[in-house]
Amino acid sequence: MQKIPSDVGRVLERLRKEAGPKQSDLAEALGVHPSRVSRWETGAAQAAAEEIVEYLKAIGGDAAALYQRILATRWVDIDPPDPWHPDAVSLVDAMTLLQRLDEQVINDPALPQSLSGQAQFLRERLIASARYLSNLTHHIAFIGKIGDGKTTALCFLTGLVRPSRKQPRDLRDECLLATQRSRTTLCEAAVRGEPVEKGPGTIRFRISIEPQPNEEIYRLVREYALDLWNSRSGEKRPPEESRGPSIEVERALRNMAKLKTEEVKHPDGRVESRREESELARNASSVEELQSAIAERLQLFKRTERELVWTGVSEIEGRNWLKKTYSDINLGNAPTVSLPARVRVTVPFSIMEGSQFEIEAIDTKGIDGAATRPDIQAILDDSRSLPVLCTTLGDAPGPHYDSLFTQLADTGALQQFAERAVLLVLDKEKEALTVADDSTGLDVETVDQGRRIKRDHARRELERRGLGAMPILFFNASEDDPGDVNQQLLARISEIRRRESGRLERIAEAVNALIDNRAQQSAEAELREAVRHLETVLDQIRDLAPSVRPFFEALLRQIVDRGTHQKSLLASVSRAGSWWNFDVYHALGSGAAEDANLRAREAYDQIRIALKNLIKDKKYASCQKFLIALSESAEKWFENFLAGARTVAAEVCRPVLSEAGDLWTRCEADYRTGFKGHVQNHLKKWFEEQAPRSMHAAVEEGLQRAWTNHVIRPLEGALGTAKARNDKFDSF
Repeated sequence: MQKIPSDVGRVLERLRKEAGPKQSDLAEALGVHPSRVSRWETGAAQAAAEEIVEYLKAIGGDAAALYQRILATRWVDIDPPDPWHPDAVSLVDAMTLLQRLDEQVINDPALPQSLSGQAQFLRERLIASARYLSNLTHHIAFIGKIGDGKTTALCFLTGLVRPSRKQPRDLRDECLLATQRSRTTLCEAAVRGEPVEKGPGTIRFRISIEPQPNEEIYRLVREYALDLWNSRSGEKRPPEESRGPSIEVERALRNMAKLKTEEVKHPDGRVESRREESELARNASSVEELQSAIAERLQLFKRTERELVWTGVSEIEGRNWLKKTYSDINLGNAPTVSLPARVRVTVPFSIMEGSQFEIEAIDTKGIDGAATRPDIQAILDDSRSLPVLCTTLGDAPGPHYDSLFTQLADTGALQQFAERAVLLVLDKEKEALTVADDSTGLDVETVDQGRRIKRDHARRELERRGLGAMPILFFNASEDDPGDVNQQLLARISEIRRRESGRLERIAEAVNALIDNRAQQSAEAELREAVRHLETVLDQIRDLAPSVRPFFEALLRQIVDRGTHQKSLLASVSRAGSWWNFDVYHALGSGAAEDANLRAREAYDQIRIALKNLIKDKKYASCQKFLIALSESAEKWFENFLAGARTVAAEVCRPVLSEAGDLWTRCEADYRTGFKGHVQNHLKKWFEEQAPRSMHAAVEEGLQRAWTNHVIRPLEGALGTAKARNDKFDSF
């Protein structure tokens, strides 16, 4: 038996309870006092290895036998799973095979270089797949346009609701997370459950806050003050020329500063709303004085609380506390809490009942413009995340996703996205009954019929974008059982894991083939010939092809995109390019990934086709399993290269562009009608004429390095041909 896990008692107790015997029955079978069994299970005493074996034999059953195997296995890079882990058997088999690979192949000092590269490659892939499957944490990220009902859906699907106190029923009153008509919450919120034992006892609700930096809050205050200052004259300005922050941020700042609004009734019967901040603006001698007055009232030095906790025995009271406290934070009414950048909510129950996985639900900030944002990109990049694209029945799949789908296609990430994403159509009361039948033009008779028609419409739109296989789910928070949609979301996660499990099986087949063929000279000769063929292809594609389009082209295109709001662009310009709803550096990264995809796609296809032909050729049957595993890895390496290209451009340009103060000043000074076109012209001229040549050279060098390090070197390593080349990309 390997090292005994610290939580072995917990597992033993659960195994015993599920098997049926009492502690006294088990103690009698083992010939020990019942108190000793109790102390093993509580962790008060550590059972010896032989005692654990006897305990498990006495319990009997498949789960106990599996746990014996788990305890007897050598675990590398991952912790031993519970016997109830959905992939426990696969993980035990993987670790057992890993030990065989180490002992029979890798530790052989006479191992040829070609087999050494193959063995090391398979070992790394085996561990990587096992590491992915051993982790049960998955994120379900709800993405959607402002006002589409994303937060309401999340609350009902995760159980963050309470009985309605209003008649007629009001879903907003039932949701524990603040929802507003046609508006968005201040920041991203993550929700996770920590179920407690049933029965009487203390339960806990917790809200953790990651605040905005004070520097950013003062910048928002300045934007608010500028807007107030420009409005002093009472002159009406077009909405697109407003300089103030979003409605949500403005509301929070007003409440944090305790700026009041009064209703004043005039003698003639007119009622006027007088806002205290307007009085401050009229009495201030400068915008700086106004900014200082508002900032002082925020009293940020008092807003230092990062975690708010409710403890008690009544879950209803805890839910009411969560609703009020979360709303206060979102509205800026929590006196000890600063403006939040991210909030995490922890509740004392499972947010996905019956799930085998550790689920965290993420409520992203509502889409206000384009969906090409850094926070959404982070979700798409996370292989453990399930992106749920929320949309209304009438919009499905939603035109606000068009720019996102286009970017995914242009950067070569569409297939990877399609394998994980879900479209969730949020229809409201009786809305599906207003759908017209395509053949008769008459309204449908049932909700299911209306949904079927809308599903067909959405499916055609998704097929047009290369996403025809994406699951389409429907949910009406006021009528549907959340469990039905939850089961489909969990099934999607299971599908993602099955793909990884399939990869693990194919890697295991390749490892077994390597071990079985280890002593066969003919197999080694076949491998050497396959390697020589692939080396020839590698030599042809070692250098990345010339640039096809400027890496900054996507930025220029996104600036004038109809989905880009002028105020979001202004917020970015005033922050030297960094703003959550329009990030210049994210757009530059996307542009570099587009260029990289165009430059490298033909080279990648050469490798892919060469591997495909070798796999089909019976002459290489002995190394076929290895070639299949290599082909799958090459696809992942190409994805890593494109992600690396995105990072390179963003991080090379950031230190140069963020310090180009004159550029940003010129852009901001042009805030008027046609602002987006003015900014596009300023940035185009800067990149083409004023940016240091060294920056352009560094981007190009970074893309070449990413190609070498993410594609060429891993392929060489797997083939056993990697060697120091004494070039600028050498990492040996």
